[in-house]
This record gives sequence, structure tokens and C-alpha cells, in this order.
Amino acid sequence: MPIQIKVFPDEVIIYNDGRLPDTWTVTDLLTRHRSRPRNPNIANVFFRSGMIETWGRGIKKIET
Repeated sequence: MPIQIKVFPDEVIIYNDGRLPDTWTVTDLLTRHRSRPRNPNIANVFFRSGMIETWGRGIKKIET
């Protein structure tokens, strides 16, 4: 299934039917870890939009 991106005036919703890498858990994702974007194109959109200032800050910024 392709990635779906929906843009609304007050939010952006990204749906990806993909999974975390086999060795990762949600807990791992929410703790400090090395930045390895699974989809560099989506990571670049967040970087260019100002949602992340540097690589590796996206998850923390999204969850707040």
C-alpha cells in the first residue's frame, strides 16, 4: 500500500502501512537512538517544513 499524506489547515496525517525494523520496539523508538529514517523523502519533508531542526529530533517533536 502506498504512503498516504493528508494535509489539513490544522494538521498533517501520514499513514504508512510499514512496520518498524525487526529489531526495534515502540519503546526503542521513543528512547534515545541513532537517526535512521526508513523513508528519507518523508524525513526531508519534515526537515524542510521546520518540524525538525536536525536529524534525530522528529519523533520527540511529533509526540509533544
